[in-house]
Amino acid sequence: MRFLLLALAVVAVLGTAVGLALNARGKRLMAEDFLGAPKAYDTTGGQQMKPRW
Repeated sequence: MRFLLLALAVVAVLGTAVGLALNARGKRLMAEDFLGAPKAYDTTGGQQMKPRW
């Protein structure tokens, strides 16, 4: 009986963790699609950086 309860608890915890991970991944992908940041940035012809002392 004790083993069955422990197994059910482990399955519930793992199921919750997987569900939360998939939900977070979906939200991240949706945010990337919505914001649409460019994947490559043109860095040619820029201004030289000067240190601030």
